[in-house]
Amino acid sequence: MYALQFIAGIGEDKNGQPLHDLERKLETIREELATTFGGYTEQAASGGWINGQGRLVKEPSVVWTTVTNHAKRERGLNTARFIAAQLNQESVLFNSFAIDSEFIGA
Repeated sequence: MYALQFIAGIGEDKNGQPLHDLERKLETIREELATTFGGYTEQAASGGWINGQGRLVKEPSVVWTTVTNHAKRERGLNTARFIAAQLNQESVLFNSFAIDSEFIGA
């Protein structure tokens, strides 16, 4: 099993402009994650990076995590590209972790 993690800034786009229709874009991403991987966990975060002008950009971000089998791991790369396009971001951080995990029911 793998935990796939996607981290994207939601403060501004790659051109330094505010993101318009943010909630609609986030809902589209949520639907894609649920459809592709069967579900997701979403967490609010914040971070910073240095832009091309040497300016520290601090912005809110979102962390989405899914758990999947190895066969779907490669789809994570396409999903990261999808998220970057939806949010007009230069990049989205994609992490993949091998995990020993089980869903436990009552």
